[in-house]
Amino acid sequence: MNLAADLGYRHPRQNGMQRLAAWVFATKTGSWLSYRIGFRLDDAVLRLTDGAATFSGWLTAVPTVWVTTTGARSGEPRRNPLVGIPVGDDLALIGSGFGQERTPGWVYNLEANPIATVDYRNRSVAVRARAATLAETSEVWATAADLYPGYARYRQRASNRAVRIFVLQPLPSTE
Repeated sequence: MNLAADLGYRHPRQNGMQRLAAWVFATKTGSWLSYRIGFRLDDAVLRLTDGAATFSGWLTAVPTVWVTTTGARSGEPRRNPLVGIPVGDDLALIGSGFGQERTPGWVYNLEANPIATVDYRNRSVAVRARAATLAETSEVWATAADLYPGYARYRQRASNRAVRIFVLQPLPSTE
């Protein structure tokens, strides 16, 4: 079972304009804007392209997975655009919240119910999330910083709280 392969997930190389856009979005103001409106733009482009692309993926070449969790309090489905970080055959999620002061709600949702669905380019996989091991955490931070330099800034700005990292593993197929 290989989540990245099951989804066809890959990180393309950034061109110069995409590196510049990624740098802008990693700034405090850029990450605040991404946190507040980026998911709406991602959702709009996703709908316009019939699931083939997102705004942030197009602008920065950082691919977005859509993770659907179950609300910890509401029990309702909650869909969030997140960057999947390759770790072994699986993907990891970093609860940095763009370096904001508060932990993102999806983190609490996964802690309350680790079963989720990951969508990427018209593919969908049911997964179970678990806390990353210490070794995986180091690997995820290193890989994340290499794929998107903003993660180093997010980590620094969110140093007032524990930034949780989850590894997503596909659930066994029931077929």
